[in-house]
Amino acid sequence: MAACAYLAQTMPFGPIGLNVSTMYLATLFMMALSAVFGFLRIESAISTMNANSGYLHMIEMGQLNDFSMRQIARNAVDKVAERTKTVYVLRNYTMLFSFFGYVVTKVYATYPV
Repeated sequence: MAACAYLAQTMPFGPIGLNVSTMYLATLFMMALSAVFGFLRIESAISTMNANSGYLHMIEMGQLNDFSMRQIARNAVDKVAERTKTVYVLRNYTMLFSFFGYVVTKVYATYPV
């Protein structure tokens, strides 16, 4: 979020086209998307912890003594955990692409072709 605020304050504004201001704008959108994925990652991590806690509580209380029931419950927890992994990867890639976009834009603005 701080990177988005910094970029929004320091980027030059201009018409949309193949120019530096549009490159900065695309980088800003990528950073904002990364922030959204970051918040979704936090939300899904909390959901994963809640699902895992419920699973462990059911085992502790003896509700999942049968192996097949335990496997079904574990698959449900794994399904919730998979969303966390997906959002984590999306957040990392958007952060990486926004960083590269910012560096490329800075270099292009300094040394235009």
